Amino acid sequence: MQKTLTFRVLQDPEVDRESGITAATVVAAGAAGHLGNPFYWYEGLVGWVLLSDPSKLARPPLGTEFYLAWTWTNDSAGYMVGHVEITVTKPDGSEVTPAADENQDYNAPPGGGRTVGFDGVVLDQAGTYRATATLSSGGETLDTMTLDVAIVGTAEEAGEIYLYRFYNPNTGEFQDTPPTVAVGQEAGVVAYFNNTGGQTQNMSLDMVVKAPDGSETTLTGGILVTVPGDTLWQVQTWICDQVGTYKVMLILYAELA
Repeated sequence: MQKTLTFRVLQDPEVDRESGITAATVVAAGAAGHLGNPFYWYEGLVGWVLLSDPSKLARPPLGTEFYLAWTWTNDSAGYMVGHVEITVTKPDGSEVTPAADENQDYNAPPGGGRTVGFDGVVLDQAGTYRATATLSSGGETLDTMTLDVAIVGTAEEAGEIYLYRFYNPNTGEFQDTPPTVAVGQEAGVVAYFNNTGGQTQNMSLDMVVKAPDGSETTLTGGILVTVPGDTLWQVQTWICDQVGTYKVMLILYAELA
C-alpha cells in the first residue's frame, strides 16, 4: 500500500483570544482506507450474504445474474471520499466491469465508510468467477482485494464429499482420527457433502463397511433433493463384532431432478 501525505488547515481553527489572531492547527490530510469482505446476492437467496469464508463460495446456477456489494472504511484523520471499482473475471479469462449503482463517492468521516453496490453480472460460463476491488480517493489507490466469489456448475450431475469424521463411543463425540474400540461397541462415520452442479439434484450417500474378515455391509442413506450449493451431512453407525480393522468406503450418488 502506498500513501502520499498532504496538509490542510482545519475548518474550525482555535482562536488565540489574547492576541486576537487565529492559531490554526495543521494536520496530515493524506487519505487512508481499506476494503472489507464483499456481499453477494442472486435470485433465490433470502437476502445479501457476506462472503466471510473463502471456502464457502456462492454456487448459483448457470445463467444467474449475480450482484456484488463492497464495503470500505475510512482510516484517515479527516473526511474522505471513497471510490470503489470492481472487475469480475470469468472462467475463460474475459473481464466484466459492472458500474456502481449505490453509495459511490461517499464522503465519510474518520472510521466511517459505505457499502458500494454494483450492477449484476450474468454468470454465463461454468467454472470459478473472481472479483478484484480497488478503493481510491482523489485518484490515489488505497487498497485492492482479489478473491474468488462464485463457482458455477455445469448442467451435469456433480457433487463432492469434502469432510468426514469418526464416532468414538468412549467419548460420545466425533473426531478426526479413527478411534480404538472394544468388541461389541458401536462405531460410526459422519460425512459432509454438497451439490456442486448447476441444477437441482437427487443425492444420496452410501457407506460400505468392510469388516476384518473381509465381509462387507452397505449402509444406504436416503435420497435428498438438493439445489446448487447445498451442504448436507449423513451419519451411519455399526456394531464392531470382530477384532481387527474396519474400513469404510463412501459412495456419493447424484442425478438431475
